[in-house]
Amino acid sequence: KMDHHCPWVANCVGQGNYHHFLLLIVNAFVASVILITNTISLLFSHIGGERSSKGGAEEDHVAMIIVITVLFTSAAVALGALVSLHLYLLLTNQTTRELWRRFSRRRQRKTGVFDTTSIIFTSSTH
Repeated sequence: KMDHHCPWVANCVGQGNYHHFLLLIVNAFVASVILITNTISLLFSHIGGERSSKGGAEEDHVAMIIVITVLFTSAAVALGALVSLHLYLLLTNQTTRELWRRFSRRRQRKTGVFDTTSIIFTSSTH
């Protein structure tokens, strides 16, 4: 059965290739965590005194390392959330479409104070 279309792999993810998709996002998450730990250790080695006295070039390297660390940290957080979601779906035997269908039905049934007042004040009386 078809799960969803993934624009990142430019293919539909389904029963036949779901394990490949899951391995892709798990490996991307692990790679980003490895890159974060390497860039942080490199940053500490530059800050900690193992650097040479080259002046401005060293400051540029430190700034670049900080930017790379921030970028890979944000990627790792997003990939971690995606991996967590798909592991939950795998353990509960659901597809992404089933989860979103259930979520949208729950949202439609749930009408709070703001939804009710918006219905009352925006509905036409004709």
